[in-house]
Amino acid sequence: SPVPAPVALGHRGIIFNFLRCWGAYIETTMNDSLNYADLAKPASNNFYALLYYLGYLTVDGNRTEEIAGEKKTIYKIRIPNLEIKHSFVQTIEEHFYNIVNQGENKATIVAKALFEENCECAKNNIFDLLQTYVSIRDKASKQKPKNFYKAFLSDVFKKCSTFISDFKTNCESDDICADLLFMDNCGNTGVIIEINVANSDRTLETTAFDALKQIEEKGFARSYISYPFLDSVYCYGISFYKRQCYISCKKIK
Repeated sequence: SPVPAPVALGHRGIIFNFLRCWGAYIETTMNDSLNYADLAKPASNNFYALLYYLGYLTVDGNRTEEIAGEKKTIYKIRIPNLEIKHSFVQTIEEHFYNIVNQGENKATIVAKALFEENCECAKNNIFDLLQTYVSIRDKASKQKPKNFYKAFLSDVFKKCSTFISDFKTNCESDDICADLLFMDNCGNTGVIIEINVANSDRTLETTAFDALKQIEEKGFARSYISYPFLDSVYCYGISFYKRQCYISCKKIK
């Protein structure tokens, strides 16, 4: 099955979809006449072409399609085998770890800020990470952009596992719950996160508030409210638009 391709080169995002769904393919354009000068240009079709010429991608077919008034060749590309996939994973994970741990661990800073209801600090550090390795996704994609940002935040919080505990996503939980949940190591403070995606930077604040409201309306916080050892519970609505974010918060316990 096809997986939407990102339209701008990011440190991690350019092959994020390949690794998320092994065996799938991406349909995208490629630079058929790649030369040395093109390598300095941060365009995804240059990057895909380079990986293809180096043998890291396989082309399974192509078709011609009119895009913005021009006839373009759309290639169906995929990672050819598990050995190359594992190489990609190792490279990306190493890069991700190095970025997150530059100076003080940014993942820990974000988690600590959320435990302390410091939305501004959390937003600024999430913003920094977004600039580094999140790719701008195709607006015409049928894949929900929310899933991309949820995976992004999941990766961030999994990099501070020594600082948080009981980390869950709504994909991993049998219960109906918010997108992300976790506690501090002492089990005194809980964080509940619901993610939303804005249509523009002007609606970031309202969509963050809508996500926060959804936690209450759908009862996502019930288990944490009734948990006897939790002294504080913070609910967060986090809204994304491309490489920007906004955070709304409500303390419910």
